[in-house]
Amino acid sequence: PDGLVELFACAQGGKEYESVMALYALPQDIHLALLLLNYKDGFPPHLEIEESSRGDLLDVFVRWKEGEQTRQVRAEELLIDAETGQPVSKRFWVFLGSEFYAEPDPVTGEPVEVYAANVTGTVITTFFDPTAILHTTSVHGFDDTMHLANGSLLPESGTPITLRIQAAPQEEVAALLETVRK
Repeated sequence: PDGLVELFACAQGGKEYESVMALYALPQDIHLALLLLNYKDGFPPHLEIEESSRGDLLDVFVRWKEGEQTRQVRAEELLIDAETGQPVSKRFWVFLGSEFYAEPDPVTGEPVEVYAANVTGTVITTFFDPTAILHTTSVHGFDDTMHLANGSLLPESGTPITLRIQAAPQEEVAALLETVRK
């Protein structure tokens, strides 16, 4: 995409015009996979909340083929800081877990629980959205004017990618949390 982005990744049919990439996966399946890997959803670390309410911090990597070569980069390398014009610094992504809300069943009118990320298609955000599954730990995560797609590094549009999400190294998480608490 050209211009500012609010999402790193969305499901197809989501806000693709504001996203770096669109995924074929259903948001609920991504969330379930993270839960099955024992990751805890919760709030971003920079909010003043109980530590037990914080979501786990994760690393996100993107892999694709360029000819015979396989290329892998950290997700944040595919973003440009709008202020500096440089790729954004290394960061983690917090497992928010989206949210559920009640919506009337179209036939019965009875309330049914709906998984918000399935409706919005919001998977990984650079601008806070409570319906997202993952959100940036950047201090600019509440500013929708801070991130651009890194077109010089992005794979060609339509290139199949693999998204890998894994636990962030604990020593790096501890260091990040220490800076957040100051």
